[in-house]
Amino acid sequence: MQAFSPFNPVGAQHNYPSALHGLRAIVAKEGPRGLARGVDAAMLRTAMGSSVQLPSYNLAKTTLVGWGMGDHIGTFLLSSTFSGLVVCAVMQPAGASRRSRSCTLSMRSRSVLML
Repeated sequence: MQAFSPFNPVGAQHNYPSALHGLRAIVAKEGPRGLARGVDAAMLRTAMGSSVQLPSYNLAKTTLVGWGMGDHIGTFLLSSTFSGLVVCAVMQPAGASRRSRSCTLSMRSRSVLML
């Protein structure tokens, strides 16, 4: 559902019998660059999420301890929940960009093959 595209509808995914067969098929169809499709956007998304995960956890934990909550499992769980929400909010735009870019590149490669 997340990666829905009219050009690659759900159910039209590739079912490779093994990882090695999948790698060979991708290289044969798209060349070696096909193996790296979407990596740039995925790295950006991961960097964005990683850059806020620990600071947001630390902020939440410091705030909760400052409010007198103490340093126990409840503090850790609430801080982790807050951090997870922040990470999701920060990574979401890059995730949408990654899916859009992946679909766009897939459409380009198909249009080139049609020529």
